[in-house]
Amino acid sequence: MHFAEHLAKGIGQNLKAEAPLDENSIRNIPSWIQTYLEAQRDLLALDAVEFYLDPFDERVLSQRQKTIDTPDYYPRLPLDLLEKAFAGERQSVFQHIGSGDLIRCLVPIRPKGTEVTGVIVVNSYIPISLVNKVDEIASVSDDYKDINPLKYPMKTAYLLILVMITLVIIFVAIWIGLYMAKELTVPVERLVHGAQAVGAGNLDISISGSGHDEIAVLVESFNKMTKDLRENRARLTQATADLEKRRLQLEAVLANVGTGVIVVDRAREITTFNRAVSQLLGISPEAALGKQYSDLLKGETSSLLEIIDLAFSTPTKTELDHPQIAQWNFRSGNTVKVLAAVATPLREGPSTAPWGVVTVIDDLTHLIKAQREMAWREVARRIAHEIKNPLTPIKLSAQRLQRRLSNFRGRDGALLQECTDTIIKHTDEMKELVNEFSNFARLPESSPAPHDLAPALGEVITLFQQAHPGIQFHFEAEPKLPTFEFDRDQIKRVLMNLLDNAVAALNTIEGGRLKQIRIETHHHEQLQIAVIVVKDNGPGMTEEIKARVFEPYFSTKSDGTGLGLAIAKRIVNDHDGFIRLHSVLGEGSQFSIELPTRLRHELTKRSGAPEDQII
Repeated sequence: MHFAEHLAKGIGQNLKAEAPLDENSIRNIPSWIQTYLEAQRDLLALDAVEFYLDPFDERVLSQRQKTIDTPDYYPRLPLDLLEKAFAGERQSVFQHIGSGDLIRCLVPIRPKGTEVTGVIVVNSYIPISLVNKVDEIASVSDDYKDINPLKYPMKTAYLLILVMITLVIIFVAIWIGLYMAKELTVPVERLVHGAQAVGAGNLDISISGSGHDEIAVLVESFNKMTKDLRENRARLTQATADLEKRRLQLEAVLANVGTGVIVVDRAREITTFNRAVSQLLGISPEAALGKQYSDLLKGETSSLLEIIDLAFSTPTKTELDHPQIAQWNFRSGNTVKVLAAVATPLREGPSTAPWGVVTVIDDLTHLIKAQREMAWREVARRIAHEIKNPLTPIKLSAQRLQRRLSNFRGRDGALLQECTDTIIKHTDEMKELVNEFSNFARLPESSPAPHDLAPALGEVITLFQQAHPGIQFHFEAEPKLPTFEFDRDQIKRVLMNLLDNAVAALNTIEGGRLKQIRIETHHHEQLQIAVIVVKDNGPGMTEEIKARVFEPYFSTKSDGTGLGLAIAKRIVNDHDGFIRLHSVLGEGSQFSIELPTRLRHELTKRSGAPEDQII
């Protein structure tokens, strides 16, 4: 039908240019139509092409050469079909020709909208083999129509199977995707949790990994990093513990050392102020730490301020960069201390300015007293040496004059006797004074031996009870006090000096007040010391007197030499003991003597030193 329309259109265009055909036009059919039909038949591979100028006229037929696939002839079309075609209708017809079927399509020719001037017919022959195939197709089509009621159930079943297979494929694909994603995301997730744990301070975490890909390398690097961090933290913890231990040791040393230590930083603030400084200067650490030293060190402590300023003023370290030293008398209440301080700048390098100053303070009071005592001993030794030699000849000369001139009577004899007695008396007093000097300058070495303390003290107390009946002496001896080594004569002399001072103090009391002296002995088993306590209810001592009471040649008595307590202190020191004073004005004074009760050979054995080196 398509090819017929194409040919009708081509013929109509060519016929438009010619004159219209009349009744005798059959004889005037253009000769080009035959040629045109043959050319189009060959071009379009058609079996046959017919041209009808009128339903009753002859036709123009152009057919392919006879083959086994073409019919022997093409019969003329029925008149009714031609009339319909010339009426302007397109027609098609199937005809059985020979052993096949012939398909014929009729299309009217209209030259550009004019009346129908002809009909073109296109023929296509279908051989018997193709007919048979068509019959088979028709049969199959009939069979399909017969099974058409099962179309939708089967389609649904196939669709369900397809959906199930598709779902299985999708599930498998998703599972494989999730598995592959898990192989990538699980190590990353572990790394994230591990990083969070490390950020929280847990360095003991370790991530397990598998494979040899980039993620495994990353996990291995993370584990190595945490291991290094853990080792570094252990080292830092150990170093911090060591530093803290050293700091505690340093604080313990600074807290218990008898030397005062002050450290000032770059900002001139006090960072270290140990307990010894607080005791020496009478300033609490709370009031000093974090304060400017220039605001704290004033008045009696201005000497410290000067040497610290000098230590800070040295910009670089030189050969003449010596510590700054100061010594001054510090008055605290009624006592005067001799203090010495050394300020040393602290530097990070030889050519850098000081970042701080450390100041060390020592109490030289006892050292000064010891030096003064040594000086007095030397003076006493020289005085005793210079005075003792002429005393004996003077006394002997006076006694000789008394014997030789004893026959003088009257006024001259009395004068001679008075003068010689005076010489002898004062010579004896000077000799006694020289003996005191000698005893102080060079006391005999102590000769300790095992003795009982109570009988030795009782002998001295008995003598004083008889000599001073107006004073009550109370003696309480410790019954558990063991026998230990001490020099009996020297300890008796110590007690005599203490009782002399106590009696002198009680004799200054006026009125009917009761005068008492208590002597007690105690034993401390753990410390292995024996304690002798001598207490009176006299007037007591001031702070100034207490500070100098053991100094040589210091005495509050008009006729005292000032050597009694100095000698007592030296004897106690020779026994490796201590003598202490506690006195309150109006309440009396108390002397306490502490002597070691451990045997001297035990001390030698434990210390590994010879006996003469035990102090």
